[in-house]
Amino acid sequence: VNTVALFVLPIVMSQRLLLLQLLLSAYIAACLVRGRVFGLHWIALGAALFFGLWIAREAITNTMIQRSALDIASQKLAFYVVNDMFNAFAPLTRPIAHTHGGLTFEGVMFLTFTDGYFLNLLAPRMEALDAVIGGGEFPFFAAAYVDFGPIGGVAFITLVGFALRRMFARAQHSLGWAAVYAQVGAALLFSSHAVYFTHQNFFFSVALIATIVGLSCKQPVAVANA
Repeated sequence: VNTVALFVLPIVMSQRLLLLQLLLSAYIAACLVRGRVFGLHWIALGAALFFGLWIAREAITNTMIQRSALDIASQKLAFYVVNDMFNAFAPLTRPIAHTHGGLTFEGVMFLTFTDGYFLNLLAPRMEALDAVIGGGEFPFFAAAYVDFGPIGGVAFITLVGFALRRMFARAQHSLGWAAVYAQVGAALLFSSHAVYFTHQNFFFSVALIATIVGLSCKQPVAVANA
């Protein structure tokens, strides 16, 4: 039911990232379990499925526009690519007030119920970013710079790289860690669009994986003989 919902959401609610996360993480997890890259034809099938749903979304939501759904979908995709490139370089073109983690740790703040406090505290700095963003969100490297500046951004990226390397090593020997790393790997593959691996949806997915793995690894309770 969950998988069917993820295939329907891109059409009715434009939740494309959730579907993309599902497709990419499933393939990465399968490669980690096998210990090698395999089934490259599945990538082509997944891409065709994703873009097919992308076009279907435009066909349903733009019925009044006298142009083909393929034309509208391709132009919208091109817009996203150009906008992401603009968001990646725009913060470097002018002085900005750094947001001290307001972008990177928004998911953590949401889950700890502190988002209202910190976002109100950082509101002037966050609003000033409207002048340097084309729309949407900053990609991973740009968000690190906007939050922490050049030195702090490099330190944060280095720390993330170290954590991911440790996670990858664990994924070689554990199915649970392989599933978690697949989630991270999928998020990194479209990190040029947004910092998804610090989003609350990502943390919820990891928590769900940990819960399922924990329940599946529990030993049955031994029943004492009467």
